[in-house]
Amino acid sequence: MAARLSGKRIYWKKLTAVYAKWPKDLTALFIFRHRTAMAAGRPPQTTIGYYDFCQRNESNARNDEIVRSLSREGKTRADKPRLKFMKITKTPFILLSAKLFLVLILWAPHTAGQERPEKLPPSISTSGEAIVTVQPDRARIDIGVVTQATSSEAAAAQNAAKLQSTLTRLRGLLGAGADIKTISYTLTPTYRYPREGGEPTLTGYTAANIVRVTLDDLTQVGKAIDVSTQAGANRIQQLQFLIKDEQTPQSQALRDASIKARQKANAIAAALGVRITRILNVSETGQVSIPMREMSMARSDTAQTPIEPGTIEVRASVTLTVEIAQ
Repeated sequence: MAARLSGKRIYWKKLTAVYAKWPKDLTALFIFRHRTAMAAGRPPQTTIGYYDFCQRNESNARNDEIVRSLSREGKTRADKPRLKFMKITKTPFILLSAKLFLVLILWAPHTAGQERPEKLPPSISTSGEAIVTVQPDRARIDIGVVTQATSSEAAAAQNAAKLQSTLTRLRGLLGAGADIKTISYTLTPTYRYPREGGEPTLTGYTAANIVRVTLDDLTQVGKAIDVSTQAGANRIQQLQFLIKDEQTPQSQALRDASIKARQKANAIAAALGVRITRILNVSETGQVSIPMREMSMARSDTAQTPIEPGTIEVRASVTLTVEIAQ
């Protein structure tokens, strides 16, 4: 019995020396399997296939050397039958790898599920809206000249002449430093389409030139429209009233909206018998509402075109979330 135990010790020393050349993870796996098998009284059997082991190492020559070393150890030992069971098998390793992969897949969600989200404190969310009404102090007019002719050159020449006359009249009214700029110019062919179908017929060309006039004296808006139409302009695309300083009324609207949101939160907290401890979140959305007025062609030689600027509404909305406690 003592001799048998001594033989096992020698066996494990030589086996560990061979496994020392292997990667650490494979060594641990092999020794664990061998010790388990021998403790159960059955012959040990490797669980790593020879070809799989070759794929996990950079040098195939090294793998062959390890296998030959195992064979040599089996031939020189007196207890030869035990080493006969050190045969290379591929199927057990595949099964073991599948089991380990399945365990990792099942364990990952279990581990992730242990990270519970942070519990939010009790809170109240309210919103407030406010409107600030201001008088506009700036106007923007888009004035256009549209001409048609049988040729593109004639349409462009007529358009240029009428627009130049319009600009001259506008600068005479508003001054040499008037804010006037071109925003659009098009020259397109005009076609006649037969009712019964067929190929369209080219009838001429249309030239359109649009300029934008910005002025701060609102009393000049009607006069600017009149002198433009008298000089040859035949399109008023858009009349828009603005405010120069948008920040001041918008800030006032945000203050009023915030006050309303806080008043709502205080009222809800008082009704519930709780107190507000701190502000958790505040978000705002505010924009300047600018009324636009589409002007139709209304040419008048005896009376000034009446213009009513009206008012501009600056709107703001605030959402407030506060933490509460008893």
